[in-house]
Order: sequence, then C-alpha cells, then structure tokens
Amino acid sequence: MIERQLIDENDDRSYFVYLTNRNERLRMFQKEVNQIFDEMNNIQMGYTDLWIYERVAIYKDEKWITFSNNDDAANKGYDFGRVKEEKYRTFFFFESIRPSTNELYMPDEETMIHDSNKKALEHMESRMNYFKSHYPNRGVYGMCAKHLYDFMWH
Repeated sequence: MIERQLIDENDDRSYFVYLTNRNERLRMFQKEVNQIFDEMNNIQMGYTDLWIYERVAIYKDEKWITFSNNDDAANKGYDFGRVKEEKYRTFFFFESIRPSTNELYMPDEETMIHDSNKKALEHMESRMNYFKSHYPNRGVYGMCAKHLYDFMWH
C-alpha cells in the first residue's frame, strides 16, 4: 500500500508516480528518480499522463515533517519531460471508516495543484484543520510534493 509508505517519515524514498486517469493513481515509490525512469515502461500505457513527484512535506499527528531537497544527480541530467514551471500538489489520505482494514483513501477532489510550496503548505494546513473539525475521530494525513516530470502516457 503505497499511501502508507508515502506518509512514513522514516522512509528515505523521495520519488513517486502519479497517473491522472487510473483507478490506482499512485505508483512506484523510489529512492532515486532514475529507478522510476528504468521501471516506468512497466506501467501499461493508456489514456493517462504519468507525472513524477518528489515528496516535500507530510502532515500527520498534528505536526509537519519536511524533507530536504533530494540532490539526486540523475534528476539534474534528464530534461525530457521536465516540468518548466515550479508546481506543487497536495494530497490527503483518510483512514478507512472500517476498523478491520488498514487502507487509506485518497479523495481525488482534494488533490490540488499550487504555484508555490508556501501556497501548497498553507492550503494543506487549512484543509487539515477543516478535516479535523469535521471528522474528529478519523485519521487524516496530508502530503505535499513537487512536480518534476510530465509524460503523456498514451
């Protein structure tokens, strides 16, 4: 379950794939972006975009955990597909309402793009406050990620 791995502050992996038009949107959580480049051809092509993100921050247990920029040398040398404008995306994960399952639910309507890391973090904090007040007994986690690469996956 990649959602649990993405919000684990002890996991040293940084990069993951987001597919725009699939039931299973989150894929391939890796330590180096080259690992994704090497394996992304294993993802079936279809009417979707394949976006590569880098984790920037997570919000859990009412605290921020930020990750320093991963200075992956491979990341600097691969320009094809690189996003030209700096963009960030916020993701929210909810604990299942069924106590018997360990799954996290990611509502698509809460996944948003922001022009800066600051705006993304402000949005995430605002939404987390809303979720905590409306769903006080449900675990809610947030993650902010930087958009690095964009591939049409057709």
